[in-house]
Amino acid sequence: MAAEIKKELLAQLFQPVETPFAVKVGDILLSYHAKAKGNNHFSLRLSNIEIQARQVHCIYGTNGCGKTTLLRTLAGLQLPQEGFVTWSPFEPRPGFDQVLVTQAGPMPHWSVSENITLPMLNQGIAKQTANDRTKKLIEMLGLQGFEARYAHQLSAGQQQRTVLARALSIAPKILFLDEIMSGQSEYWSARIAEILRFYASTGRMVVIVSHDPEWVLACADRVTNIVSDTTDAVSTTRFFVGYDGAVQNWQSFRETRFRKFHEQNPGH
Repeated sequence: MAAEIKKELLAQLFQPVETPFAVKVGDILLSYHAKAKGNNHFSLRLSNIEIQARQVHCIYGTNGCGKTTLLRTLAGLQLPQEGFVTWSPFEPRPGFDQVLVTQAGPMPHWSVSENITLPMLNQGIAKQTANDRTKKLIEMLGLQGFEARYAHQLSAGQQQRTVLARALSIAPKILFLDEIMSGQSEYWSARIAEILRFYASTGRMVVIVSHDPEWVLACADRVTNIVSDTTDAVSTTRFFVGYDGAVQNWQSFRETRFRKFHEQNPGH
């Protein structure tokens, strides 16, 4: 387990939020190639999901089930064919109230320091304040000594921590994270989880896509598990939310799901 991050450092970087965001999703249909058949067709249905601030909310499921599609829909980058996404107290502004962190990596023409500092300067934050925050984020995420490096000079884990630092630099009220743990060691997975837990405790919303059930069980407060409409076979094309609730009850759902799959597909 990673050594605890100094709470004083976290408190300096992330002040409490007075008016937290919340979102409701109802009767959503997200579909590609609606007239196609077989594996050329994809559809995802979601009903009555509520995501609150002050929780680390994980979206979990097999490859191709629509986790990123759901994240993009919440971020306002994709419109559903049916249903609604309702935010309160108002629709969050991209790049200000909410930030989506993808697997695209750092800006390749900016150094690590520039990746973290420039978004703050673009929002009008004073240069000295931005530089101070950058130093603290670099310390917190173990990027000391890499400040002048570019993306191609970093490991996958260092790239992911750089884009996380870039998002955290402006401390948005909503943080959408798309599979940012895939390149992290056990140490950094635990350390990032600690950061996200504190971040959520300030009244912010954290929604993260993960493929790691152990990380979800250890670090998330709530999980939305997307499953197929028949089995957990990767070739399926129709998905829905099979479980949406507290992590404590999620493991029994997964065990039941796996048992049914093996009963229907002996030999797998």
